[in-house]
Amino acid sequence: MFKDTAHIKAQKPHESGEQRRSHKRVYVFGAIYASVLIAVVVAFGIIQYRHFYSSMEERLDYQLEGYARTLAQTLPPESYEATVNELALDSTGSFQFVYNTLSDLKGSLGVRRIVVFDDEYKVVVDTSDKLNRAVVDATLRIGKEEIARTIASKQGLAVSTFYELEDTNDTTRLAKTAYARVSPPGEEEAESDDDKIYIVGVELPDKYARDMQTVRLVVALVVTATTIFVILTTLFASRSFVRLQLRFEESRRKAEHSDFSAGIAHELKNPLAAMLTGIQMIERRVPPGDRKAFNRLERQIRSMDRIVKAFLAFARGAQRDPERTTVKAVVSEIQKQLTPAQMRCLRVENTTDKLELVVDQTALVQAVSNLVKNGAQAAIASADGTMQSVQSEEVEESSSGDSRIFRPGEPRVDLHLEQRGRSLVFTVTDNGKGIPDHVKAKLFQPFVSGSHEGTGLGLAIAKRLLDDIGGSIAMVASTKHGTIFQVEIPVVN
Repeated sequence: MFKDTAHIKAQKPHESGEQRRSHKRVYVFGAIYASVLIAVVVAFGIIQYRHFYSSMEERLDYQLEGYARTLAQTLPPESYEATVNELALDSTGSFQFVYNTLSDLKGSLGVRRIVVFDDEYKVVVDTSDKLNRAVVDATLRIGKEEIARTIASKQGLAVSTFYELEDTNDTTRLAKTAYARVSPPGEEEAESDDDKIYIVGVELPDKYARDMQTVRLVVALVVTATTIFVILTTLFASRSFVRLQLRFEESRRKAEHSDFSAGIAHELKNPLAAMLTGIQMIERRVPPGDRKAFNRLERQIRSMDRIVKAFLAFARGAQRDPERTTVKAVVSEIQKQLTPAQMRCLRVENTTDKLELVVDQTALVQAVSNLVKNGAQAAIASADGTMQSVQSEEVEESSSGDSRIFRPGEPRVDLHLEQRGRSLVFTVTDNGKGIPDHVKAKLFQPFVSGSHEGTGLGLAIAKRLLDDIGGSIAMVASTKHGTIFQVEIPVVN
């Protein structure tokens, strides 16, 4: 029956130029706040990373210096001298002894690589070069500056900073090397200028290099995640503040309009009552044949009085006076608000007959009855026939609805009630001609009506009352075959 299923809810309040500028200032302030906070987070992350990096590097330097000093004292310079001489004679006896010794120490210390250099920066022994080819490739860095410092230093020690090396699988890795002199100063016999000086280089274990890379990655991820969190949180807070500001401004505007409207309605209500009384008194003195004009004037005054009462109801809103009641009692009160013609259109289907509510019953009844009245008026206006009942025209309601049968084209309004979770849902369906498209966009605004006879306050009053009691209203669908409205209120245990 209904193909248009898009919900049309209450329209957002129109923003004035001053409001837009105010909201823009909120977003600008939020952007500045987020930028400052991000800068603080990034600076804090960098400071913490540098502090941790520096502390870890100091511990690694101390550890590597100890390894290098131990290795420098393990074998005498003569062992390396013999290795150099054997290399020239193409012999490997001494080399194998030195290589095996250093390889065993490499395994026990857990370092990645041990290399012995001479004072001319030539490789003597490399634990990664079992064939003693003395080849220097991209996986080995000869720290000439550190070696020179080691030779010149009184302690005979030097440690490089972190640097990057190519690995065997063409990837880069962090590396760090400590150097120690094999023939340190302080010997009883002074070394001549012809004596060779040998330096042991110990490369950082893979574990520590990976740990440093992991720390760098973790810090980068934490800073990035914190930055994203700050941006999203600031955006959410700014939008929430703008929505709160809109609600506050709307509430303030409603309060001002309510006071103003209530004052006008009260001022109009008393003169209208006096006019009606006067017309009725004059009418009694006029012959029956001359009363047509007075009857028409009386109808107009009563119509004006009805508009003023509706206007006053819209201005006052709900009284917010909750009471304990049942769904059955609410439905009964809704039916009492209807005229006999409207009652003949109504069919009730209530699946929550015994459900108890704590709600402002007067506001709820008025809101839902306004929807039922609008639906009945639309259905009657577009009806081609009349309703016929298989029983009497008296309303017979039960928990499952009534037993009346409607012919096609006859005016009909269905009121369906059901509980959905912690909410009670009223669905009002009519078979009228639907709501014009130009009215849908501002459906819940005051004085907007698709009927020439309507005041345009019925839906506005319904929305105002439901907002006041914590409920909601939405138009589910409206086509040339009819309209569906839904009202939802929370169920309070």
